[in-house]
Amino acid sequence: MPIAAGIYYALVQGRAASSLHPPVILIHGAGSSHLCWPAALRRLPGCRVLALDLPGHGRSSGVGLQSLDALADRLVDFLEALGLYQAVFVGHSMG
Repeated sequence: MPIAAGIYYALVQGRAASSLHPPVILIHGAGSSHLCWPAALRRLPGCRVLALDLPGHGRSSGVGLQSLDALADRLVDFLEALGLYQAVFVGHSMG
């Protein structure tokens, strides 16, 4: 199970995924998990995509984050743990 900064993530490599382009980070809403993105994944066949389970959701342990500031801080920690300095974020609801 890939985990970075306490966050579980599923990595999907598109057919033409390249390290030259920033990855797409999918952030689920409250009460959901990385499994809520099948339709989006079908529309991103050429992208490197990371679908997250935020703390306290899905396969990530810990307590759910209590504020958007805490969410932003944890996402920065996640990116730094993976050595990512650019990303495209897609979210819904609280994500």
